[in-house]
Amino acid sequence: MKQLENLAGGSDWFGPGSRIIITTRNKGLLMGNHPIEVKAYEMTELNDQLSLELFGRNAFGKSHPKIEYEAISSHTVGYAKGLPLALKFIGSNLATRKSLKAWGHALKDYEKIPCNEIQDVLKVSYNGMASDAQSIFVDMACFFKGKSIEYVEEIPEEFSAASNIEELVNKCLLNVDNGYLNMHGLIQDMGREIVRRLMQFKG
Repeated sequence: MKQLENLAGGSDWFGPGSRIIITTRNKGLLMGNHPIEVKAYEMTELNDQLSLELFGRNAFGKSHPKIEYEAISSHTVGYAKGLPLALKFIGSNLATRKSLKAWGHALKDYEKIPCNEIQDVLKVSYNGMASDAQSIFVDMACFFKGKSIEYVEEIPEEFSAASNIEELVNKCLLNVDNGYLNMHGLIQDMGREIVRRLMQFKG
């Protein structure tokens, strides 16, 4: 909020027709009272074609994969589910591996244990939340993705506090589609990995 105030503290700071573009993981910053008009646009995942192009530029230095790598490139795009961060990182990492077999082993590793570099970026929003919201997030990731919001709200209030669910939505860790709770596959993997590491620590 401090950065937003310093950047756009008043409408008299700018000339007519000015546009200020702000990217944030926290929708709540754009929902408060501002002296200037705010229009929010939610970024969506890349489609398969754009995902393949971004992955190809990082893995091969061009927008299209080599013929023998087309199948495994499509598999990688499916794993990343349109997330540019994952497409760029995995593409750059696989570019250093010289054989198709090495690519296959690397992708199996990503699917088994999420990549630390990707997870660390995704965890920024998680780390900034209170412990109650963090607990609800990992429960959502492990048990309630795809469930209706009415079903979840029937669970005792100490678990499904509406304010905590709203915070997850505002932090772009959870979304509600036609009354059902959903989250990106890699964000779900992050929640499960948090639980896995916690269980290892307790063990």
